[in-house]
Amino acid sequence: MLLIIGSTGTLGQALRRVAAARKMEVRGAARTGAERTLDITDAEAISVLCRAERPKLVVNCAAVTDLDLCERDPSTAYLVNTRAAGLIAAASAEVGARCVHVSSDHFFSGDEGMLHDEAAPVCLVNEYGRSKYAGEALALAVPGTLSIRTNLTGWRGWSRRSTFIEWAVSALERHEPIVGFTDFFTSTIDADSLAANVLDLAAIKAEGMYNVAACEVADKATFLRRLGRELKLPTDNIRNGSVHALTTARAESLGLDSGKAEAALGRQMPSLSDVIVALVRTRPIS
Repeated sequence: MLLIIGSTGTLGQALRRVAAARKMEVRGAARTGAERTLDITDAEAISVLCRAERPKLVVNCAAVTDLDLCERDPSTAYLVNTRAAGLIAAASAEVGARCVHVSSDHFFSGDEGMLHDEAAPVCLVNEYGRSKYAGEALALAVPGTLSIRTNLTGWRGWSRRSTFIEWAVSALERHEPIVGFTDFFTSTIDADSLAANVLDLAAIKAEGMYNVAACEVADKATFLRRLGRELKLPTDNIRNGSVHALTTARAESLGLDSGKAEAALGRQMPSLSDVIVALVRTRPIS
């Protein structure tokens, strides 16, 4: 049985779709809206959940991803992004389950579109990055844990907070002014492709650190214009801008080299075009 912690989020929903297609038994846990209600800052609640469900695989995709919030409230960032990662990995091991911890890519700065492998030195410029990096360490301290570095987007359907792709498509369709950062580089992967790769790596009992991302790096302005073309929408409303204009400092050179995962799985990760096509194809019907 697969236990998804953070099952109502973008990746959690994608994991459910992919797992369902594979006829896997799934349980979801989240603060609200899932089969199991879970506060991941509560160590005992995590242990109780794992003992009750007895999963074979646990995927932790819960996180505080609001960078501004992490700066304002680093204690919450620590409790959710750092401490909970170690607690979930330990509770999984106690019941004989494999654990996958989903990390981030906000660890690199100053080298533009470079691809970083798992051994690349990090540059931590904000509380989000620091909390996620420490979370990796705690999760990986538990033998057998698989930690995934990635940058994902997809469809979540939360009215109170849009994902990057939800915001971008809405803005393009409404022809609203858009600032596309030309100095913020990512190897963004669509959530469904990430989910499939996560489950495949878990199936071959991969452990340690793996990057799972698109095989190409693009700045955000390029991504937005390529998305507009795929949607057959005008892109003259996109103007170039700088990520450094934002209040909270960003690590901006976030390209990930997924060669290790590609070698383990025997296939290439999706290209930028593949990712955009997949996002458009899986867009929910309004």
